[in-house]
Amino acid sequence: VPEHAPPTVAFAATDPGLAAAVAPLFDAGGRVILKPRRGAGGAGVLVLHREDELATIAARIGGLRLPRSFDDGTWVAQAFVPGELVSVEGYVTHGSVRTLGFTDRRKVGATESGAGFPARVSPDVAAIARESLDLLVARSGLSRAWFHVELITGPSGTFLIDANVGRIGGGPMGDLVSIAFDVDPVDVYRHVLEISLFGEASVDPFAGVVRDGLLWGR
Repeated sequence: VPEHAPPTVAFAATDPGLAAAVAPLFDAGGRVILKPRRGAGGAGVLVLHREDELATIAARIGGLRLPRSFDDGTWVAQAFVPGELVSVEGYVTHGSVRTLGFTDRRKVGATESGAGFPARVSPDVAAIARESLDLLVARSGLSRAWFHVELITGPSGTFLIDANVGRIGGGPMGDLVSIAFDVDPVDVYRHVLEISLFGEASVDPFAGVVRDGLLWGR
């Protein structure tokens, strides 16, 4: 979704043209962030502060100890965007996006230290998140999955930085959603598993639930 993402380059860690491909990103953000194409919890994330660090990318990646499921050799470089991190939670069924709300995320370094759901965001942020999700689902052909899509919102705008699709958010996310909607956590996780594995939920615990404008999906 390039319309709503920072300038981004996908690359292989062994690509000999890697430095030349990533260098233009410094013009957009001053710094460049590198992360595995598959990842979670900030594992493997690197930040380049100067262009002369481009020559060290392959060595730095080669020195990382990543989980085997992350370490397939494919990476993403993005222009660094300053701002606040938020995520939007929800799921897709039959190709239709259903958003449950935003999470206010707080971190110490790459480690998540706090999360609040539902978080209030401006109408502009909500509109960009919604358009990003609709484009992401339409272009990918995604028909069913939970998502936990991360955005940065700051002085330069709102940008989708991680399209985490296929799972509920980590940490306490299942419990936070359960409390916000006053549903049993068992029903939330059953819904996650049924949507992911079978494509159809036996019961949708969020059907028809609206609380303080929290449910702003279709």
